[in-house]
Amino acid sequence: MKTAELPDRGIAVLIDGFVLAFVCEAINKVLIIPTIHLGGMELNSTALLGLIVPVIYYGLMEGSIAGATFGKQAMSLRVVTLDGQRLSYPKAFWRAVTRLIPLGWLLALGDKGRALHDFAAGSKVVTTDDEAE
Repeated sequence: MKTAELPDRGIAVLIDGFVLAFVCEAINKVLIIPTIHLGGMELNSTALLGLIVPVIYYGLMEGSIAGATFGKQAMSLRVVTLDGQRLSYPKAFWRAVTRLIPLGWLLALGDKGRALHDFAAGSKVVTTDDEAE
């Protein structure tokens, strides 16, 4: 299995961003979510959805048999364990939570091509083009 290239991962993130924006906007139109006050900080519905929806989306999609979000599927990518197996749901959700750490993706610029959330979950992103051959 070949490690995914960063440009492909970047395009997948953009596609997923559009999917998530659409889903969050749809939820925002249907549900009335109150603002939560935490000390001096306020979390409105957009901020709450921006935290919760991506974790659910990435966790469910990357833990599934497909092992990929819609963006990764469009780019022929898949998230797997270091030994190439399907990622379990607990690891997929942990990976999704650690995606929220700012600039964690910078590690992917290194020689292993793995971001902070990949290291946290013991995962890697690979291309699926090889599997068809």
